[in-house]
Amino acid sequence: FEFKFIQTDPNWSNFFYNAKTKKIGLLDFGASREYSSSFTDPYIKIIRAAADKDREAIVRLSKDLGFLTGYESKEMTEAHADSVLIL
Repeated sequence: FEFKFIQTDPNWSNFFYNAKTKKIGLLDFGASREYSSSFTDPYIKIIRAAADKDREAIVRLSKDLGFLTGYESKEMTEAHADSVLIL
């Protein structure tokens, strides 16, 4: 998020984990896209909420960012939170 680029193809083979440096490297930039801070700043909060397993924050932040409208069924909202937690 430092460079405001996001890999839009979340395929595990596009990433490399270096155990020595404990860093993740991106191998395929073909599906990378630049985003503005108005998107990446709230998006990283969703990622943090997922790392914290905070379902309520995931849903709230997803609504704020426009991933959810607030009119989804309970099942759809839960499925959305589940999918974020998986990533």
